[in-house]
Amino acid sequence: MYYLFLDESGDEGDFDNNKPNKGGSSEFFTVGGIIIKDENRNKFRNVYDLILSRFFNNIELPNNFKLHYTELREGREYPYNLISKGQRFEISNTIFNAINTIDCNLLSVTIDLDRHCTKYNNPVSPLAWTLYLIMERFQYFLEDTNEKGEIIFERYNSRLRRKVNQIHLEFNQNPNFPKFTDFINITSPIIDGDPTIETPLTFADFFAYIPYIKCSSHGQKMDRWNEIKFKYYNYNHRDGKRRGNYEI
Repeated sequence: MYYLFLDESGDEGDFDNNKPNKGGSSEFFTVGGIIIKDENRNKFRNVYDLILSRFFNNIELPNNFKLHYTELREGREYPYNLISKGQRFEISNTIFNAINTIDCNLLSVTIDLDRHCTKYNNPVSPLAWTLYLIMERFQYFLEDTNEKGEIIFERYNSRLRRKVNQIHLEFNQNPNFPKFTDFINITSPIIDGDPTIETPLTFADFFAYIPYIKCSSHGQKMDRWNEIKFKYYNYNHRDGKRRGNYEI
């Protein structure tokens, strides 16, 4: 059994299925995820617990505390303002070293929001669109490995689920919508994940920023990307529909 832990980076803006509006959005929007086999989930938890015990041992953390890459980098908010810049950098290195060394695979879909709004008369929610595309790639991965899988996405509440499901239903009912695969190996609807329980969601948070900043910096910020790109599923596949990193 494989699990795909997802998070997003960037801001999709005020999109509505009937009245799209790019107000408030960033230039790009990314959904990124880490594919982990069941027996490797605890390896990520062990790294996470080690970080907390080493760097936050004498700091009282909120009950729902989760490491966030953006706040860690900026170091202004509690509890990140209580540790040094060097320690924050060391935490980042530890996270990405775990992604590099633990058996896992990466997937990401990044949308250029200006292009998305220009290309379609009624552009749908970028989140719904990227989720559909990343589900396709997870299905390809599961087909290749002859395994089953589940998807876990932080903050996937009932309201968001209804919105995304409606858009995906419209995709599937539209005879002109290209359907390259089904989702037969994905055993359940997307699960709403709690990062305090599912610690791999923290690693997905850190990872999702990397393809996002690669695109939003127009290729100027590539150091982390070059470190981890080899972990992508089908990174250089000749068929773009099957590439683990998809930029549209």
